[in-house]
Amino acid sequence: MAFIVEDGTIVAGANSYASVAYADSYFTDRGIVTWTGANSLKQAALILATDYVEAFKGKFKDTSLGGTLFFPSSNVTGMGEMPSQLLNATCEYALRALVSGTLDSDPTIDATGYPLSELEKTVGPLTTKKKFFNTSTSRVSRFPSADKYLKQLLISSNTVIRG
Repeated sequence: MAFIVEDGTIVAGANSYASVAYADSYFTDRGIVTWTGANSLKQAALILATDYVEAFKGKFKDTSLGGTLFFPSSNVTGMGEMPSQLLNATCEYALRALVSGTLDSDPTIDATGYPLSELEKTVGPLTTKKKFFNTSTSRVSRFPSADKYLKQLLISSNTVIRG
C-alpha cells in the first residue's frame, strides 16, 4: 500500500493525515529525539495513527467533506478543514505507534467476558480481587499528549446538538 497524505483537497486513497516531513518538523521543534528510523517505518506509524484517529469519526464536531478519511471537514467550528490539532494528534499517536508497534492493546478479559482494569491474586490465605472497567464511562486517556489535541475536535459530552 502506498503512503498517501491527505492535504485538505480530498486526496483519493489518502491514508495519513500528516506527512513524514510535518512529523519530523513537529518533533524537532519540541526536542523529541525518539522519532527516528527509516521513512517507511515513520509512514507506517503515521498510517496507524490515522487509523486510530479515524475510529472517532462519529464524534467530531465538524462534518466530513466526503473523502477517504473524515477530514477535510466542513470547517463549521472555525478550526480549519485540516486543523493543526488533528495533525499534532496524529504525530503524537504516530510516535507511540513507532515506539511500541501498535496503538491498540488487547484488554485482559475475565472468564465472565468483562475487561479487567486490575487483578490482584494472593495464594496464601487466598485473596482474589478483581476490578472491571466501567463500560458506561468514556474511554480512559491512554495517550494524554495526543488526546489533548484530539479532544479539541470532538463533541463534548455536555454539548447539545440540535438537528
